[in-house]
Amino acid sequence: MKRLLVCLSVAFGLLMIQTPQGIAAERPAPKEKAGKRMEKKGEMREHRGDMMEKKGEQRGKRGEMLEQKGEMLQERSEKMREAGHEKAAEKMERTGEKMERRGEMMQKQGDMMENKGERMQKQGDRMQKKGDRMQRK
Repeated sequence: MKRLLVCLSVAFGLLMIQTPQGIAAERPAPKEKAGKRMEKKGEMREHRGDMMEKKGEQRGKRGEMLEQKGEMLQERSEKMREAGHEKAAEKMERTGEKMERRGEMMQKQGDMMENKGERMQKQGDRMQKKGDRMQRK
C-alpha cells in the first residue's frame, strides 16, 4: 500500500512537471508586449506632435497680431510727427519697429513649431505601424 502511494505520488509529480503551464497561444508572443508598448509610444508621440503643431499655429497668429500692432504704431507716429510732437513720435516709431521684429520672430518660431509637430506626428505614425508589425509576428 505504501509503495502504491509512493508510485502514485511520483507519477503525479512527473505529470505536473510535464504539463505545460497554459497553452502557447494564451501566452503573449515575446514581441507582442514590445509591440504594444511601441504602439502606445507612437500614439503619445503623435498626440504631442499635434499639440506642438497647434501651439505653433497660435504663436504664428500672435506674431501676426504683434506685427500689425507695430505697423499701426508707426502710422500713428507719423501723424504725431505731422502734428509737431517729434520726440513722442520717435519713441512710438521705435516701439512699433520693436513690435514688428518681435512679431516676425514669433511667426518664424510658430512655423518651426508647426514643422516640428508634423515631424513628430509622422514619427508617431511610424512607431505605431512598427508596433502593429511586431504584434503580428
